[in-house]
Amino acid sequence: MLKKIGKTSYVLQNPIYIESTGLCVGPEEKKGPLGYFFSRYFHDLYGGYKSFELAERGLMLEAVDECFKKRNIAERDIDAFLAGDLLFHNGTSSYVARELAIPYMGMASACSTITEAMIMAAFMLQTNDCHRVLVAVSSHFGSAERQFRYPPTFGAEKKQTANTTATGAGAAIISKTEQEVMMTAFTMGQVQDMNQTDPSQMGSIMAPAAVHTMLQCIKDYPGSLNDFDWIVTGDLGRHGSVLFRTLLLKEGIDVEGKHVDCGMLLLHPERKYYAGASGCATPALVMFSYFFEHLKQKKMTRILFLATGTLLNAALVKQGESIPAISHAIVLERREEG
Repeated sequence: MLKKIGKTSYVLQNPIYIESTGLCVGPEEKKGPLGYFFSRYFHDLYGGYKSFELAERGLMLEAVDECFKKRNIAERDIDAFLAGDLLFHNGTSSYVARELAIPYMGMASACSTITEAMIMAAFMLQTNDCHRVLVAVSSHFGSAERQFRYPPTFGAEKKQTANTTATGAGAAIISKTEQEVMMTAFTMGQVQDMNQTDPSQMGSIMAPAAVHTMLQCIKDYPGSLNDFDWIVTGDLGRHGSVLFRTLLLKEGIDVEGKHVDCGMLLLHPERKYYAGASGCATPALVMFSYFFEHLKQKKMTRILFLATGTLLNAALVKQGESIPAISHAIVLERREEG
């Protein structure tokens, strides 16, 4: 059962569990600090495919395949497939769904899509007849960069505040079957728009949305801040993370030493990735590797995961529109034994 707490938060009185995960990454992500978590990876951006878009589809198919094989689960065991990506009309997810004999719904929340999908899975799993939901997200440096910024071959120099789109895909099976890691609560975000128009400032565009959702969590769950081992944001990057902590300090909340950003963990900081990693894959790759394993191994107990996304429409930005952002939060915990 779901119990609504406050304005946009819900507690799962019967927790749901992450039964299986699957990850596949590009070459730079494999070389990054978390590379040892990724057993499936492409040696280059094409991965043997003819285009970046086909390669991204291959990444998601690999992640889904790993999900199934880890637990010997078949497509017939899945009640729904919830997935999203950065391509127009969820191009990757829709074509992956074409390969799967599973009912499909496309998720669209930019880089916060993974938490949106998990929240939708939580709603579905409250019904008696739904037992397993497959969620997946992906992004690709080649396909996303030329869709939203400039084609990589153009050679345009980025601002230091710009993020680098991660190449990879993450998938998970969310179910009622008891496992080590469970999802116990979530907070749906509200769109925030600070009237910013520069796509190279994604971190500062998303930070206010993460702060808004964070404040809502604290309001809805009084005293909960001290219960979290980590406050994890999706892909604010170097500049967005500083702004996130600064804005919270203005509200009297200090998360210094407790906050970490996925965009700062995925790629090597000493190499030129500008402000850090971004893209739908970034939060999923870090959540389902580093944090998932630390929860399983009892090195962490409870984390608040705030995936963040800029709801960028390239055509509207060219027409002078500002860029809105959103952040959805989920609470992940280690299941206590006994």
